[in-house]
Amino acid sequence: MTMNYTLGFEYTSWSFYVEVILSVIQVFGVIFNGFALILYCNYRELRTRPNYLTASLIVADLLFCAGCLVIHIFNFTAGAAPGVSGWDNIKCQFIGVWIMTTDASELGSLAAMAAERWFTIVKGITLSKWQVLSLVAGVWLWGGFMGGLQYSFGGHYVLQASASYCVGQWHGHEAKQLIFTLLTFVTIVGSYIWFVYVYWSIYRHVKFVHARMKSALDNGGLSDTTVSTDERDFQIRLAIKSAILVGVFTICWSPEHMYFLYEMISGRPAPAWLDSIGVIMLVLNAAVDPLVILMLDSRWKTASRSLLRLPEPTPRDVNRKSSKSG
Repeated sequence: MTMNYTLGFEYTSWSFYVEVILSVIQVFGVIFNGFALILYCNYRELRTRPNYLTASLIVADLLFCAGCLVIHIFNFTAGAAPGVSGWDNIKCQFIGVWIMTTDASELGSLAAMAAERWFTIVKGITLSKWQVLSLVAGVWLWGGFMGGLQYSFGGHYVLQASASYCVGQWHGHEAKQLIFTLLTFVTIVGSYIWFVYVYWSIYRHVKFVHARMKSALDNGGLSDTTVSTDERDFQIRLAIKSAILVGVFTICWSPEHMYFLYEMISGRPAPAWLDSIGVIMLVLNAAVDPLVILMLDSRWKTASRSLLRLPEPTPRDVNRKSSKSG
């Protein structure tokens, strides 16, 4: 092990309140993701092939929030407060493995969503149930592999004392650490490059199809395109939903990825404030993902209203508008 942890970290007022903030966000994350998972399991109309990947993202978010919350609960029950020492080597190692595994799984789920949308819209290929399930399995195998690799190679990265409460040193120059650094870099940067390629390809394809259909309609070449147009618009809406999820992930995880890569490549600790912002933002991302899904997908919204026994929104009074105009 080249990662030397300092045991018995003493909480400061600042670091203690960071943990309180994290715990509150994680409670909401467990509730929101748990609710979304219940919806997925209870409503058949949600268990579509594209939603296999949505469910994979929800599970990754739920596990992330729940795992980190358990550690925080242990700290509070042990009397964590400013001036009190806490954490030990096992907890530091666990939190590092947990962040790595769920980060890779969340990023992998989003990359798999992008791949499914790319095949469906750009290539015109509808993936089978088993092909989508294979993508899900690949996502979790990669997440487990990266987490296990990180553990076997001797540590996550330099864990700061601000939000992670662990102090260590990542040398990053041994061959096995360089392999882990390279794989992490490829996972993060490669995924972002893939996102740009996929959604730019979808944008260009949709723009081309719209232009071609408009030209055909103007020339009287198309008589009835209602069914095909509705289906295409539905697939495009799914692509927009996945693109927004990617955008939320990118915004929330960028500070974490910045100091993650900085510390691994430079071998020097990043500023503590960046650590705190990074951890809070990534936890916030895990909590808001299910809300984004519910807001952007009418099927999830309808299922949530049904489960909560909420009344359906009343349609607008068209007659009132027509009577006024008359």
